[in-house]
Amino acid sequence: MGTRGLWATPPPKERPPFRITAESIALYRFMRELEKSCHCADEECQHWDEWWEANARLAAALGLFTWELAFVDPKWRWPRTRQVEIDRFHALEAAASKVKKQKFRYKWQRQ
Repeated sequence: MGTRGLWATPPPKERPPFRITAESIALYRFMRELEKSCHCADEECQHWDEWWEANARLAAALGLFTWELAFVDPKWRWPRTRQVEIDRFHALEAAASKVKKQKFRYKWQRQ
């Protein structure tokens, strides 16, 4: 006979780690630019509507639900921030800050 009780239940499935693609980096940079360009005190401006649409697309690109926050900047100091959202922020920030150097095949192409 098999195990019964608490030991019979399978462990909860963990989500696979998210993958950062070129599309997700582009969406992340777009969202950060929207944050920097908006100086409105009102949360009903066009920038925030675009930001939430981009958040839904970024969440889908990362394999999350579209209503989930794709990332949370620790500087925002939101009261109900989950650690996984902050971790995604740091991972996206690190991926977006990596700038690939243009590689040249020959010295004379550099100029």
